[in-house]
Amino acid sequence: MLNLKKEIFVKLLTFLQVTLVLLIAYKTSFTLRPFIDEIVSLSSTNNFFKTLEFKGPENTVYGNSYSPNLTTGPLVTIGSNIGVVFFKDLYIIRYFNFLFLITIQTSFNFLISKKFNISIFYLTIFSLFLITSVPWWYSSLYSLGDLICSLIFCNCLLLYKYFPRLSIFLMSFTIFFGRILILVPFCSFYFYNLYSSKKISIKELLLFLTPPVIWLILVLNFSTYQNLSEYIKNYFEIVYSTNPSIGLETKSNSLLNFENMRMNSDLRFWNTADYLRVLVSPMLILFIIFRPEKFNLKKFQSVRYSLFFSYIIMYFLYWFFSPTKSIIYTQTFTTIVLYTVLLYFIENKHSNSFSDFIPLLIVLFYFSSITVIIISLLFYFFKKVLNISLDIRLFISILIIFNSLNSYFEISNKTLFNNINFSFCNENLQSISCFENYLNNEYKFED
Repeated sequence: MLNLKKEIFVKLLTFLQVTLVLLIAYKTSFTLRPFIDEIVSLSSTNNFFKTLEFKGPENTVYGNSYSPNLTTGPLVTIGSNIGVVFFKDLYIIRYFNFLFLITIQTSFNFLISKKFNISIFYLTIFSLFLITSVPWWYSSLYSLGDLICSLIFCNCLLLYKYFPRLSIFLMSFTIFFGRILILVPFCSFYFYNLYSSKKISIKELLLFLTPPVIWLILVLNFSTYQNLSEYIKNYFEIVYSTNPSIGLETKSNSLLNFENMRMNSDLRFWNTADYLRVLVSPMLILFIIFRPEKFNLKKFQSVRYSLFFSYIIMYFLYWFFSPTKSIIYTQTFTTIVLYTVLLYFIENKHSNSFSDFIPLLIVLFYFSSITVIIISLLFYFFKKVLNISLDIRLFISILIIFNSLNSYFEISNKTLFNNINFSFCNENLQSISCFENYLNNEYKFED
């Protein structure tokens, strides 16, 4: 009877978390100001789905077919483009892309819960928390690819030993039709995999090469590039010069001179929570990854090094070689870090030791306010002092629901941008007037 009541309670928590996350995303879609990357992504990918030609408006830097300036691929805007077909409301279009992300993650949840024999309900609660907690999580509402691609990649890491060929293909598809930046963690993971297995799978290699070959065929078919070498050269020139996450810093702007780096980058806009999530948590999780016997990792022990190598290279590249420190580019490794620590709690349901504190601390770094963090810590120490035997998964789930409630009320008090002019885009997403009116004439393009 007790187990039945607990099961019903967990299902109720799952329903509550799903409801809260859907409401949070819907309300957030109205709080996002116009952002040029959003309209560029919508315009270029919409044109791709209609004509296979990947480009924005003519006579703009986004108007050349398959231009390297277009950094978000069509994969990550499927939801947005479905929304464009049926609705003329930008906020609903944004929301549809978030629903697309939820659909992808739910599909992975069923596979992971089955293969690792873990609760689908806890996995749902935890993964939805991840989706709305990593820095700049609303990038999916903006039709940008960092979060969606990072999640697909992370799920494929977990499922690689069960579906190696499918996982490799999906990773490659995510890189070349979604976000090229995912190539960095993929290389880290796969080089480690080659080192540990001591063999190369020709079938996997062919599957990985399929998406880029298709992409390059499209480039040669629709772009003005005469050959692949010209495209690749131009691609790397533009990516190197415009991508804030790539490029060597000067000596005065290195991690060794932190104050100078902070004043000359986006770090000056960060708060304490950002530093804890982006700088501290990837280091703290090393205690879990490299001490599996202490943290009782069994089901996920086989993937811990894959997860580690996938995020650590990107973490160091970001901190040492990212001049602007744009926080959106941290999703590539913070997604893996938060997912890893949440998997720890799913596996250790009977844990009641003080070793819970490190993973709990990492999770709390991603909570929405310092008040919620303090209250959560008080509950944790209260549980320890009184030696209350409570399933740690259930305990974390309750804290997550509490955090989601706080997030919902915080978003409800944010300024709304509910008068964005999207009418010209309903007529033609590839028009310059669409861009200019959406951006409220802050940018002017020559027609």
